[in-house]
Amino acid sequence: IPKRDWSSDVCSSDLNWLGIDSVMCPMAPRLEVWRRLATDMKPKTLASIARETPLTGLPDAFATLAAGNARGRFVVNVA
Repeated sequence: IPKRDWSSDVCSSDLNWLGIDSVMCPMAPRLEVWRRLATDMKPKTLASIARETPLTGLPDAFATLAAGNARGRFVVNVA
């Protein structure tokens, strides 16, 4: 998977932006990465760090965030 070092694009030499430029990555490796993220690389504690909420539950999720009571991540089910 191609990576790009963004450090030459920023002013500070103390900062490195390293990551995956998925737009430039061919589809086959992208699909393989997504497959692995859903199987052998999937975090074992994912269920404990994320909770699913329907789109209609966003007001409650925002209230939880605003109150500083959020733990982990919210996954919004838009289906």
